[in-house]
Amino acid sequence: METKNIGNISVYKTKDGSGWMAQITIGSYESGKSKYKRFRGEKKSQVTEAAKNYCLNNIGIINSADIYLEDFLLFFEEKIKKKKLKPASFDRELRTAELHINPYIGHYYLSQLTSDIIQNELIDKLIEKNFSYSSIHKVYILLNSALNYARKNNKIVSNPCENVIQPAAKTIPSKPIRFLSEEEVEVFKKQALSNYKNGKIKYKYGFAILLVLYTGLRGGELCAIKWKDVDFKKRVINVCKNIIATYEDVKKESNFDISNTSTKKKKRVIKEQNSTKTESGNRYIPLNKSAIELLYKLSKINGGNSDDYIITGTRTPVSVDVISSAYTAIAKSAKIERPLGIHTLRHTFASLLIKKGVDIKIVSEILGHANITITYNLYIHLVKEQKAKAIDLLDF
Repeated sequence: METKNIGNISVYKTKDGSGWMAQITIGSYESGKSKYKRFRGEKKSQVTEAAKNYCLNNIGIINSADIYLEDFLLFFEEKIKKKKLKPASFDRELRTAELHINPYIGHYYLSQLTSDIIQNELIDKLIEKNFSYSSIHKVYILLNSALNYARKNNKIVSNPCENVIQPAAKTIPSKPIRFLSEEEVEVFKKQALSNYKNGKIKYKYGFAILLVLYTGLRGGELCAIKWKDVDFKKRVINVCKNIIATYEDVKKESNFDISNTSTKKKKRVIKEQNSTKTESGNRYIPLNKSAIELLYKLSKINGGNSDDYIITGTRTPVSVDVISSAYTAIAKSAKIERPLGIHTLRHTFASLLIKKGVDIKIVSEILGHANITITYNLYIHLVKEQKAKAIDLLDF
C-alpha cells in the first residue's frame, strides 16, 4: 500500500485500489489508541486538499512544525481577516501573500522562520527587485500581523518580524507619476472618439473612459456611476459607489464521500460596493462643459433607466479590467508610449488642475483622497514647479 506523509497527514491508496485516503491524527482515546480523521476520494490531490482544509479550519491540532507559512497565511486571511476587511481589501491582502510573500518564504514551516530569513530572503529581496516602499510596507504589516496571531495562539514562541528592519521611505526612490502631456491628451481624445469608415463607433467604452480625464474618477467609481447619479442641472456627479472584483467560494460536491467535506473553488464575481475606496471618496464632482457634452453623447448611446450604469446602458456592471483593456487599446492605437493603466488619466486630470494653479486641497477633495498629504506626496514635483513659477511672478 503506497503511503506518503505530508506534515501530519498520511495519504495512501485504498485497499481495493479504487481511490485515495488521507488520514490525520487528531488525538487519542482514553485507552491510548490514536484517534483519526479520514478523507476518501478519487484523486490523491483531492483528499490531500480536503485534509489540508480540515487542518486549517481546526488549526488547534497543528503545531508550528507541521504547517507551512503559506498555508498559515491562507488560514489567517480566510478565518481572521476576511471578517474585518471589505471584499476588495481582502482580495488585495490575499494577492500580497500569494505574489509577494509565498514565492520567497512561503515554503518555510512556522517553526523555521527567523528574523534573518525574513530580512534576507524577503524584505531585502523585494528592495533588490525595486518594489516600492508602499508594497514592502504592506508585506511587512501583513506578515507581522499574521505572526503576532500565531504567537498569541502559541504556534510560535516569539514573532521574528519584531527584529526585522523595514527600509525607510526616503531610502527607496518613489516612482515618478505617469501622466499624459497636453499633446498626448489630444491624440488620445481623437482616437477614443473615432469611428470606422461605416460610421460605427470604434471603441465601445471610449466616451466613458474620456470622462476620467475631466473628472478624475477612479476606474471602479466610473464603472459604478448610474444615470441617477448624474445631475445635468446642477452639473455634478454623485460618487458614492464602487465596482469591485472579488473571489467567492463555490462548493463542488465530490462523487466520493470525503467525510461530508466539499472541495472549494474560487469564482470571480463582479459586484457593486455601496461605498468608495475611502470615506473621503464619497463626494460630488463638478462637471465642466466638456464632461457635460461627453455625458450627453453617452446618454444617446447608453441612455435608459436611471438605475442603468452609464458605461453599459444596463443594470449589469462591467469590471475595471474591461475598461482598463479598452484604455490600453486606445492608447496603443494612438501610439502613446508607456501608457500604463487607466489610472494614468486620473493622474493627468490632477496634473492639469495643478498646472492651472488650482489649490492642492481642492484637487485632493475632487480626487477623493483620504487626506491632503496623499495628494501632496503624489504630485510633489508638480507642486514644486508651480511654487517656482509663483516666485517668478514677483521678479519685478
